[in-house]
Amino acid sequence: MMSELALKVTGLAKHFGGIKAVDDIDFEVKKGEFVGLIGPNGCGKSTTFNTISGLLEKTSGEAEVFGNSTDGLAPHEIHSLGLTRTFQHTRLWKEMTVIENLIIPPRNQLGDNPLTAILHTLRPEHEKARLAKAWKILETLEITHIAHLLAGELSGGQSKLVDIGRALMGEPDLLLLDEPVAGVAGPLADSIFEHLRKLVNETGITILIIEHNMNFILRKGVDRVIVMNEGKVLMSGTPDEVRASEEVVKAYLGGDGEDHTLPEDDIESTPTLRMRNKRPFSMNRGIAGIALLLLSMFIPNLGWISTHGLLTGSSDFLDTFGAHIFDASMGDLWAGLHMVFLLLFALSQPIILYSLLRNSWRKTSLDDDAENLLLMSGLLIISGILLWLFNDTTSNELPFGAMMTMAAGAVMYLDYPPSKGGEEE
Repeated sequence: MMSELALKVTGLAKHFGGIKAVDDIDFEVKKGEFVGLIGPNGCGKSTTFNTISGLLEKTSGEAEVFGNSTDGLAPHEIHSLGLTRTFQHTRLWKEMTVIENLIIPPRNQLGDNPLTAILHTLRPEHEKARLAKAWKILETLEITHIAHLLAGELSGGQSKLVDIGRALMGEPDLLLLDEPVAGVAGPLADSIFEHLRKLVNETGITILIIEHNMNFILRKGVDRVIVMNEGKVLMSGTPDEVRASEEVVKAYLGGDGEDHTLPEDDIESTPTLRMRNKRPFSMNRGIAGIALLLLSMFIPNLGWISTHGLLTGSSDFLDTFGAHIFDASMGDLWAGLHMVFLLLFALSQPIILYSLLRNSWRKTSLDDDAENLLLMSGLLIISGILLWLFNDTTSNELPFGAMMTMAAGAVMYLDYPPSKGGEEE
């Protein structure tokens, strides 16, 4: 018969020389339970996780995952039994987006084999299913709005949620979470626990979670709490039983426990970050922006000098620029400066066009590209107007191409009617 226990720990010990970090502990976690593992700092909670998951070799004892002994198994072999764990400090791939962080961990991907990777270049069904699963997990955790942000840009609380989502992509039956709300602001910490409770109720997954703040976890709907102190299991029981235990109060506060109340929440608050809500991708705005930007590259910005002519060398840009520099009058110096702006503008257009095409292909927000276009074209237009006012140039020499570029940026940036949601930056 299949074991009714997700995790069984018997006589588990881990010694570092003469220090007994974990000292002969026993506890069990049933399938579908949401269990908290609590205790003062340094009591051996994380060492227990590291020993169970195979990161540390145990000194003695045994850990069974769904009835299977973990003796002699490497971490990836223990993972194959259905156990996944996270760490107190998130270890996301910071140069990848959130959605990319989620689609990498699943097991048995055909991409691991060079031959199948070549034969499946057009995103086969299993790839589509993996991507759909990643989006579903993001929806469950309510973080779809950060899917295309780089992991390195996330706040601490967002990183914790992504780390949990990445762990869920491995389809664990038993999930060990090491202080997932450490350093997270109170409201987001509450939200994380609500999501975990929902996962247990709806999927039947088993969760064992380390938390240092006792008063916090006792209010968060866990089924049972295991209390550790000085490397040993002090007690195991319901939140009410733990709250009423004098031994637990002594472990947290010291002394005889009389006239003491348990500590209030000490979850650290993190500074409130200002978020910029970027508009989601719009195919219509993307196509219009690309078309206008391409057109602007053929429209003159100074006489007959356009971006296309300047970059292909078919214009008289260098001769005109040299004539102004060698004359060196105040008017010529300003004209030369304007032509420097024109050169920078012309070089920026193909770079922004590449970024715009890339973001359109990936269906990510176009706001950054729009802002870059507005900035570069705005500088050239202002410079061109000053040149026209103070340098006796003709209206034909105004930067009409930059005006078209500004229109491209405005088309992508304006949002009528405003779309709901978006991507938080």
